[in-house]
Amino acid sequence: MITISWTAPRTWSAGEVVTAAQLNQHLRDNLNYLHDSGAMLREGGSTTPGSTTSTAAVDVVTISGLSIAPAKPITIIVSFRKQTSGGALNSAGCGLKVDGTVVSEATSGNNANVGFGALGVTATAEVAFSQIWIGQRATNYFRTSFGEIIISQPTGPGEIRQALFVAETANWPSATTTAIAIRGKTGSLSCTLFVDQVHIYSLPATSL
Repeated sequence: MITISWTAPRTWSAGEVVTAAQLNQHLRDNLNYLHDSGAMLREGGSTTPGSTTSTAAVDVVTISGLSIAPAKPITIIVSFRKQTSGGALNSAGCGLKVDGTVVSEATSGNNANVGFGALGVTATAEVAFSQIWIGQRATNYFRTSFGEIIISQPTGPGEIRQALFVAETANWPSATTTAIAIRGKTGSLSCTLFVDQVHIYSLPATSL
């Protein structure tokens, strides 16, 4: 809820002595107004690629230092890809871990209903983009999440669009979210999964 109003920014004069009250009104209060006014807020992310060849699900990229209240819906944007070697048929997939709880485990194989992104069992490289929407994390709303993935196969059929749910392994933790990890798994050691971009956003709090 917005408890302050917007104040037209002051035009300062050279040599003017600034008071604490002026700074609080024109900087603190206006920034708080913008923060709570309904805009989507980027909470954190990573542009440093992570990778794995593990055939067991592991953390690939972790975003820590978050502070997202349970009443705030969350949006996660992830870019990932797989690279194969030797012409073997390989698959890979991603999942999510929130504050130590795996809410959607990574899988390898053509299973669009597990994890949030399963790249196909092919011998070609594939690139994917996923967007995940997570609702409020409270009683009766622990699995209110939805996602979609777009997969591009350079030598295949172009784009494959899928809709998927992302919280089938466990409920979303109801406490303030402080860390989100992108999990990964491959179908073979000759397959490498790369997670290249992760961006996490929040929306204004909803009524719990």
